[in-house]
Amino acid sequence: NVGQICIAPDYLLVQKDVKAEFLDLIKKKFIEYHTEEASESDSYARIVNKNHFDRINRLLKDAVEKGGKFEHGGNVDSQSNYIEPTIISELSDDASLMQEEIFGPVLPLVTFSDLSEVPAIIQKKEKPLALYIFSSSKENIRYLLNNTRAGGSVINHCVIQTLNPHLPFGGVNNSGIG
Repeated sequence: NVGQICIAPDYLLVQKDVKAEFLDLIKKKFIEYHTEEASESDSYARIVNKNHFDRINRLLKDAVEKGGKFEHGGNVDSQSNYIEPTIISELSDDASLMQEEIFGPVLPLVTFSDLSEVPAIIQKKEKPLALYIFSSSKENIRYLLNNTRAGGSVINHCVIQTLNPHLPFGGVNNSGIG
């Protein structure tokens, strides 16, 4: 669904010292999943309609105008509502991508130096509907769970929390259904 779901990540926090390695690995995964050219992949969806495509495209243009740097992707085709899997970094806090839910295949990347910075970054915004923590450190996971609040938190996976109909679903404050 190329991120067209309310629990898709709106941004990604990556420790500065692993950013380059992370980008190399995620680019390889994009190619593994969708070949070198995602626009030609049978498994890569398009944006649901023209209005939504135009909105995401405006978010990308605003990001570039405000200093954003494409780490991967950025190509679009308005004829087919195609937006390439895109990672963009060096965004200012006032970039629209950092203010709105994206609902598309665009992932802003925000770096941090020390884990202690992460809760403040998350808390600068409305409480998220979903928080995804990827770590092999139980101590780091516990720290993030104890110092953040979200509608739901998932460890080492993404979007899986909606698959179990017996789990509650909803947000806190302005996220989800409050």
